Amino acid sequence: MTSWALIAACAVVLVLPLAWRARRGRFDPFEPIVLFALAWGAMFVVRPTAMLVRDERWFWGLDVQPTLPRALLLAGLGATAFVLGYELLPARRVAGRLPTPRPIDDSVAVTAALVTCLVALVALAFFLPANALEALRVLLGGRSAELGEALSRTSNYVVNASLLFAPAALVMTALALRRRSPLLIAAAVLVVFLALVRVLPAGGRFVLLPLLGGIFVLVYVMREKRPRVALLAVIGVLAFAGSYFTLQFRDPTDDRTLETTVEELADRPHAIFDPVVSSADAEMVLALSAALTVIPDELQHRWGGATVGNLATRPVPRELWSGKPRPPGETVIATIWPQHYPALNLAFSPLLGLYWDFGLLGVAVGMALFGFLGRLLYEWFAIHRRDFVAQVVFAAGVWFVVIAARNDPVDTLVLAAFLLAPVIGIVAVASEGVLPARIRTLSKDARRPPTRQTRETS
Repeated sequence: MTSWALIAACAVVLVLPLAWRARRGRFDPFEPIVLFALAWGAMFVVRPTAMLVRDERWFWGLDVQPTLPRALLLAGLGATAFVLGYELLPARRVAGRLPTPRPIDDSVAVTAALVTCLVALVALAFFLPANALEALRVLLGGRSAELGEALSRTSNYVVNASLLFAPAALVMTALALRRRSPLLIAAAVLVVFLALVRVLPAGGRFVLLPLLGGIFVLVYVMREKRPRVALLAVIGVLAFAGSYFTLQFRDPTDDRTLETTVEELADRPHAIFDPVVSSADAEMVLALSAALTVIPDELQHRWGGATVGNLATRPVPRELWSGKPRPPGETVIATIWPQHYPALNLAFSPLLGLYWDFGLLGVAVGMALFGFLGRLLYEWFAIHRRDFVAQVVFAAGVWFVVIAARNDPVDTLVLAAFLLAPVIGIVAVASEGVLPARIRTLSKDARRPPTRQTRETS
C-alpha cells in the first residue's frame, strides 16, 4: 500500500499545476511544466503502476521491490521540488535581465548552418568506413556490431559532433519558414534528411526531440498559435507508434520484419504503449530502485562528486586520462552488474546523482533548480515571443526539459552542448553587430546577382 500511496501523491503533484492553468485559461502545451509532468508521470506514475499491477519484481536479475518505495519517495520529492521551484522562484524577474535577442542576417545564419553541417559530415567520415556505400550501409544498419565497433574506437567528441546535423536542420527550417524561398526550403529538407539518416537507424530518439519536436513547436510559435487538443492526441499516438517501431528495428539481430510488427499491432493495438509500460523508455524507476540497493550503504554519499565532480571531469577525453572517474551511472552498473559492464546502458534520471551526493536535500535543491531553469526559459520566451531568435532557441530548448527529466544532469549538458548550444551559436554569429560589417557585405555580395555595370567591367 505504501507504493500505491506514493504513486498517487506524485500524480497529484503533477496534475495540480496543469489543472490550475486549464481552469484559468492559461494552459499552454509548450510550457515546460506540461512537458515535465508528462515525462515524469510516464516514468514515476505510469511505469510503477504497471509494475505493481503485473507484480514485476526483477530488473536484470535483481529484486527491486524492497527499494521501490524509497525510489517513489524520491520521485515524489523531486516532482514537488520542481513544481515549487517553477512556481515560486523569481524566474520572471531574472528573465527580464537576460540578453535581448538582436535581429539576424539570414545569409550569415544560412552560412553558419551549412558550416555546422560540414563539421557533422567530417565527424561522420572519421568513424565510418572510407567507402561511401559501405559507410551508408553501416550507418543504416542500426545498432549493429560494426557500428558499435566504429563508435568504440572513436572519441565521444567526434561521435557527438556528427549529431550537429540536427541543430543545423532546425535553424535552416526556421529560416525556410520565415523566408519561404524555394532554394532555402530545398536546403532545409536536405539537411533534415541528413539528420534523420544519422539518428533514426540507431534509434536515437532523444536527438529527434529538439529536431522534429523543435520544428513542430516552431510552426506554431512563429504564428503565435497553439495546436488543438485533438491534434495533440493524434500526434501523441503517432509518437508512441514511432517509438515502438524504432525499438523493433534498431536492433539488427532481431528477426522481426515490418509485416510481423504490423501483425502484432493488429492483434495487440495497445502494444504501441509498451515502450513506456514495459520497455526502456520509462525504466528509470526500476534503475533507480536497483541503485538504491547499494546507495548509500555500499556506495556512500559523494558530497558533490556525482554532480559537480562529474561535470568537472567529463570534458577531459579518456584518451588523455585513462584513470578518469566513471560517471555515476556506470559506477552503479559496474557495482551491481559487473558481468554486464560496460555493455549495459541504463538511464537513472537526475535523482541518482542528486541523492547520491546530498540525500533528500540534494534532490530537493537540485529539482527546484531544474524547475526554476524551465520557468526561466519560458518567461524569457514570453517576453520576446515575436522575435525570431527567441522562437528558434525556445523551440529547441524546451525539449531539454524532457531530456533532463530522464538523464543524469551532466549527460543532459553534454547533449545540450551538441544540440542546443549550436542553435544559439548560429543565431548569435548571425546577430547584428557580432561579425564585422565587411564580412557581412561579402556574404551578401556572394548571393547577389552581378549588375550590368559589374559584368561590363569584368
